[in-house]
Amino acid sequence: MNDLSVVSLNARGMNSFEKRQKIYDWLRDTNVHIALIQETHYIEKNELKYTSNSRWFGKIFHAFSNSPYTRGVSVLFNNVDFDVENVHKTQDGRILLLNINIQNNAYTIVNVYSPNAEVERVSFFKKK
Repeated sequence: MNDLSVVSLNARGMNSFEKRQKIYDWLRDTNVHIALIQETHYIEKNELKYTSNSRWFGKIFHAFSNSPYTRGVSVLFNNVDFDVENVHKTQDGRILLLNINIQNNAYTIVNVYSPNAEVERVSFFKKK
């Protein structure tokens, strides 16, 4: 793979099937290889709904929120052949880290959704 396209997107919620499909269609149409999506609002108990009831055919990794109205990050892969070395995620759905190999090249992908309020954001980055 010579060129790897990556995009970061704040979805402001993807629990709606229609919105999820619009985002997936846009990512496929723009030929994005790796999409880092923040504020998915995905919760773990609905994981099957997000993966089996969609038209995204690549691999998806999630760090779930503990609320259906906030947080949650995902990394989506499209037409990328890779091996996963390890996955780390926070319980609050704010950080997802993947170590992967693509054609014997190691990559670390980190998707972070930090708090909006400045005081919380400063504290967040000091802790992490």
